[in-house]
Amino acid sequence: MPDEQTPLIESLRDNLEKHEVTLVSGGVSVGKYDLVPGILRELGATIRYHWIAIKPGKPQLFATVGDGRYVFGLPGNPLAVLVGLHEFALPALRRLAGCPEDACRPLLRLPLRCDVEARGPRRHYLLGRLASFDSGTAIVPVPNSGSSDFVAGCKADGAIVMPDGVSSLPAGTVVDFRPWRTL
Repeated sequence: MPDEQTPLIESLRDNLEKHEVTLVSGGVSVGKYDLVPGILRELGATIRYHWIAIKPGKPQLFATVGDGRYVFGLPGNPLAVLVGLHEFALPALRRLAGCPEDACRPLLRLPLRCDVEARGPRRHYLLGRLASFDSGTAIVPVPNSGSSDFVAGCKADGAIVMPDGVSSLPAGTVVDFRPWRTL
């Protein structure tokens, strides 16, 4: 869909009338064509959050509309979408579907096979894949060239969740790993 006001208004209005949950990818940041937050407000939505201190995926959006309708606005870059989908949207959808709260956001605790680094104060989600070694299963970082690196995202089994304020972790550190696939 083009980043144009009229088609976006019509599409969002239609979705909000027909569906309990709407997912939008792109159009939620602050650029010239990021029209979704303003359109949602115009359609009567209450934005509950817009921007989260994470990387990739800072421009996440969540809004509610009237009688229990929900909107998840995910960024446009592929890796940021994956993080937002697995951290926010899918857990909420699972909970709405009746899953027990502790089953809504799967998490593994596994050792790192290699050192990892992240820059900046935000919580970082680093791509990783699961690998078997004689010592057991470990997480191997998947290199990427930024949040638009779709190929790297396809190679990943999920994300290493770097603790807030931590810029590096040595190999062997047991970390939280958010799987993106059924294992």
